Amino acid sequence: KELGTKPTEGTVKCIKFSGLLDKYFPENMKIDFMTIDVEGLDLNVLKSNNRDRCRPEVIVAEDYAKDIKNLVESSLFQYMQQAGYECIAWLKPSIIFRDISDVAGGYSRLCYLKAWARGLSHLHLVSCRKNI
Repeated sequence: KELGTKPTEGTVKCIKFSGLLDKYFPENMKIDFMTIDVEGLDLNVLKSNNRDRCRPEVIVAEDYAKDIKNLVESSLFQYMQQAGYECIAWLKPSIIFRDISDVAGGYSRLCYLKAWARGLSHLHLVSCRKNI
């Protein structure tokens, strides 16, 4: 039995992450939680980010490492460590990183749970304020 409709081909306009920020987010807006799921190009998105403009407290990205040893040796994991983030959870393939420069920021964990419940299938930018 055939489900749904047949796939169609088309052109999709792409925008760089910096362009997305410029178009939709004011300079003074802080992004607290960001998930990235771009089918194997997560590291490229992270590298394209201007961390002076956008430094989320929590970032979720994907890496298809087969075990913890391969994970900590992966380019994505190494990049995030060098960028000042620590891994706080690994839920294959999702890795949750926390900005260690803002550990004492006082953000509500409820904020993360609400954002997490939105899913990991797209890039989600969620702004949550302190002590919600």
